[in-house]
Amino acid sequence: MKKNIIIMFIMLVFIVCLTTIVYAEGSPITVNGDNTITPGGTKELSVNVSSSEEIGIISGIITATDNVSSYTATAQNGWNLTFNKNTGEFNIFKAEGAKAETIMKISYTVTENEGTATVSLTNLKATTIEYDEDEPADVVKAITVKTAEENLETEPKGETEKDDATNQESGQKDIQSNKQDNNSNGTQKTEDTSKANKNINYAGKENYIIAIVVVAILGAIAFVKYKQYKNI
Repeated sequence: MKKNIIIMFIMLVFIVCLTTIVYAEGSPITVNGDNTITPGGTKELSVNVSSSEEIGIISGIITATDNVSSYTATAQNGWNLTFNKNTGEFNIFKAEGAKAETIMKISYTVTENEGTATVSLTNLKATTIEYDEDEPADVVKAITVKTAEENLETEPKGETEKDDATNQESGQKDIQSNKQDNNSNGTQKTEDTSKANKNINYAGKENYIIAIVVVAILGAIAFVKYKQYKNI
């Protein structure tokens, strides 16, 4: 009897750890939108749900940094939204639920100050249509507030036709040089984005590897304990 209780306890610990690993793989709520905005500008963020189960209710609080002067939320795709502009609290629901779609859009306006602005979803709760509840981690969207770069090109005029030809040739060389620099910068940005994506993919794979290792260790411990108490 004592042996059976110990084995059941070990298996219970194993199941709890496995469940924790599964829920830690990712949040069912994401926020997407542009990463940059000009001072005083207004843009929108999309709040999306992505889950293996039908989620019917999501609640939480929308918060923002001081350089976000105002924000508001509107429901999308048949979802029903209750939003308190003073506190940022929201509750959004859909009777039939959804596994993957945009549920809400947040329109925000920033001040004239440059820097980094953030719009966050905190105190989140997600409920499936089967009334299973989960508390996803906070979702933070960072946006860079900066003035758009303006490239002004001028072409000086000479007093003679010879000066005009010389200036024109010089201007063409400058344009070609600028194009080469722009192409070089574009290539660098593409490489950086590719590296970021690789890092994200690697991080996801690393989570699965850790999960497999933990499961294997727990399985081995359970087997050893079973062999030890088998002869009791």
